[in-house]
Amino acid sequence: RVDSGRMRITCEVLPVAGMIAEVQGLVGPSAKSAGIKLVTSSSPLADFAFADHVRLRQCLINMIGNAIKFSKRGDTVSLRARAETVGDKKMIVFDVADTGIGIAKGDLANIFRPFGQGHAIGEAFGGAGLGLSISRELARQMGGDVGVVSELGAGSTFSLSIPAATASALKRLERAA
Repeated sequence: RVDSGRMRITCEVLPVAGMIAEVQGLVGPSAKSAGIKLVTSSSPLADFAFADHVRLRQCLINMIGNAIKFSKRGDTVSLRARAETVGDKKMIVFDVADTGIGIAKGDLANIFRPFGQGHAIGEAFGGAGLGLSISRELARQMGGDVGVVSELGAGSTFSLSIPAATASALKRLERAA
């Protein structure tokens, strides 16, 4: 449905702190059972996002799930939100960082392709290689994107950017209605 454009995206004003608390409540137990410490924080400037609640939650859960999967017992995974201006757009950026296995530079381009995974990742860790491609497409449909910074053996930081709830974002909502 994502690829065909048949997925309905309904953006609304969402409190960032509430979204972080909701996601922490959903993935916290699996982090704890894996022996991973989940840490969350939010900049006071990152107060409201303009996004589809269900789709944003889906993206964050996927990204944190990956961070937990590729980290070892005793590691820490963090979710933090911050405000950033990109060109003339105000964005809320959710960073999911881990100290796990990291991704080789040669594999970075492949991980956002459907069924794309890093070298031997599927064999060692399982998964179909769809989560990141779906998350990126959903983020783009909401007016944002997903990017990554990673170093093999030193962990990864995935960044999900979503428009902040500004007057111009709300005007787009009014025009769409």
